[in-house]
Amino acid sequence: MKKKSEVILVALISIFLLISLTGCISENNNEDNNTIPNENDDEIDIYEEMGINKEDIRNNVTIYWFWGEGCPFCKTQEEYMDRFDEVEEVKVKSVNAYISNENIQLIQDMAEAYGTRATGVPMTFIGEKHWTGFSERMYPNILEEVALCLTSEEGCINPLDKI
Repeated sequence: MKKKSEVILVALISIFLLISLTGCISENNNEDNNTIPNENDDEIDIYEEMGINKEDIRNNVTIYWFWGEGCPFCKTQEEYMDRFDEVEEVKVKSVNAYISNENIQLIQDMAEAYGTRATGVPMTFIGEKHWTGFSERMYPNILEEVALCLTSEEGCINPLDKI
């Protein structure tokens, strides 16, 4: 009987989390004062966008990006996150927060490690920074953090290592 109660409790918590995570968020309160790259450019040079040269890279960077199926802000962010595919030293860990209890737990644990709560998707973690939501105005801030992590002497922590 106790086992059945535990299963029901876990199921209810999972349903609650799925419902709370389905509220896609457009952006958070991070500074958004940088320029937006021109999406009409045929060739977008990610290094130029970050303001660095390939020769300046000293470190690898891991980005954890949580998203959800059907979230329009996630779809928009995906187009920007795909640009990092050109940078060998950047690994984007793309996690669908909706598909399993393990992924729900991971986003909650990571958010807690960063001193925040998982209130929706998309949610992005890089080094010591995180963003909840997405708008094109946030992209320069993400670029800046990735560039710093790539070129700084000390590098940046893998978000998973904060948990």
